[in-house]
Amino acid sequence: MNTSIAETDRENSAQSAENLHLTVLIGSCANRDESALVSLYNACSPHIFGVLKRLLKDDALAEDALRESFYNIWQKSPEYRPDKISPQAWLTSIARQYAIDRLRQLTAKDDSESYFDLVDLDDTPMIDFGDTAEIEIQGATMRCVDKLPFTIRECILKAYREGYSCEELSEYFQRPESTIKEWLQTGLLSLKESIRDIDR
Repeated sequence: MNTSIAETDRENSAQSAENLHLTVLIGSCANRDESALVSLYNACSPHIFGVLKRLLKDDALAEDALRESFYNIWQKSPEYRPDKISPQAWLTSIARQYAIDRLRQLTAKDDSESYFDLVDLDDTPMIDFGDTAEIEIQGATMRCVDKLPFTIRECILKAYREGYSCEELSEYFQRPESTIKEWLQTGLLSLKESIRDIDR
């Protein structure tokens, strides 16, 4: 077997095993198993904290948001549907929404600073493909993502999976922010059209 194909198969297998593990933990949280919440926190908090820190731009705010996000995850766990969205994307979407709500609260206390001064929509791109406000990077959607040009695909995955801002993407890819925004816009439009074609 080709080495690259074997490596891809191993990565897919590992990803499936991780998704299954997280799905089981979320299900146990829904059954009010507190030890499952601890395990879920240990497994996912580093990634979620990174997303929150990129959005909130402050360690203390991100730490508070991390605690509140996992409280919300605990409360919402009975609503999770693994056939609709991957566990990692679901967890991240809850954290992202809390962070954005927190920013709105902060700016409501300071009329001199607009919410859009704190977090530009271009810096935290979101697009609604149905029931969730997060791209579901799995299944048929992932196959659509795989059809995108490599650089645009990587740009979208880093923005949606890892919470990279346009500024951070610009630094990562060594391209102007205007180029990054163009990549995101082009990629999301192509992705949305591909998903619509699947639904027809």
